[in-house]
Amino acid sequence: MAIGSRRYIDWLEVLHRYVALTAWTIAIWVTYQPLLNRRQSDGVSDNSKEIISLLGRLLFALFLCALVLFMEKFAIQFIAGKFHERSYAGLDVLCIYVKNGDGSDCDEQRGSLTRKRR
Repeated sequence: MAIGSRRYIDWLEVLHRYVALTAWTIAIWVTYQPLLNRRQSDGVSDNSKEIISLLGRLLFALFLCALVLFMEKFAIQFIAGKFHERSYAGLDVLCIYVKNGDGSDCDEQRGSLTRKRR
């Protein structure tokens, strides 16, 4: 898997709940409009029409809240990703040191081996 696509997969793992919540709220609001709001019969009272209209506005408000929450979490992930990208930009080799015999081998994420400096 490419390192560039791994970043987006990591983002999706963190943000999947917020994406799902936003998708569900927009699906509920979009399906509510044609199913209930536009199918009211002419014989209903004005109070009933106002309640149905209020429910539609509440569903839209719920969608907006979910969208704002998603955008907030997305912005936090973007800022954190840029911070870590800049923090580790000066490092030439990011590796995990593995004790192998004398402890001098470094297993780098890119797959090559380098010597640990003492």
